[in-house]
Amino acid sequence: MTNMEPGRNPPRYQRQPVSYTGWIIAAIAILAVVAAIAYGMSDHSRTASTGAPSPTTGQSNPAPGAPQPGPPATNR
Repeated sequence: MTNMEPGRNPPRYQRQPVSYTGWIIAAIAILAVVAAIAYGMSDHSRTASTGAPSPTTGQSNPAPGAPQPGPPATNR
């Protein structure tokens, strides 16, 4: 005789515990590949500044026909 009670159905399947470790490792690997591709495609050229910046030109000469600036204002 079996251990089954009359009127009760046995479970159709046993559910196995689910492990997501493989999926997590795969997701991390994919993110690493995408990050490596993005890093490889970025511009790595950097220039170091040496010395003083070059002077700007043309700021002290007004355009022809432009009015001359007046004297600086003084606080009295």
